[in-house]
Amino acid sequence: MPADIEPIVACMADILVSGTVNRFSLAKAWEKGLVEVIEPFNDYAAHLETMIDFATIKEREISVVVDAMFGAGISYLEELLGRHDCKVTAIHNWRDLLFGGSLPEPSANHLHQLCQAVRERKAELGVALDGDADRLGW
Repeated sequence: MPADIEPIVACMADILVSGTVNRFSLAKAWEKGLVEVIEPFNDYAAHLETMIDFATIKEREISVVVDAMFGAGISYLEELLGRHDCKVTAIHNWRDLLFGGSLPEPSANHLHQLCQAVRERKAELGVALDGDADRLGW
């Protein structure tokens, strides 16, 4: 287990053993300083930039269709690829709690619309994200 989550796991174990969970309103949580607003995009982008050769992508100015699959990664790849001079078209890039009636899974069974969009737009690449944007499908 990563060392940085050990205290969290220990705290959760204590809560489970005690059988009690302290509950209070969101307003009270704000007052107590227990709520932290984060913007994960910059860390997410920096991580992807360590894994993907964006210098080569930028040189080519490729056309990309991004399928966010109605998930948490809406606008992330659009923004990141746009920063690297890609021509980006997005599909399924709005919030839908039912994920368009399908699983937000970037596997062959769920990429038909992305493949169709790539062909229609004569794009060079199609990329799909899963529901929480921790996996890509190409």
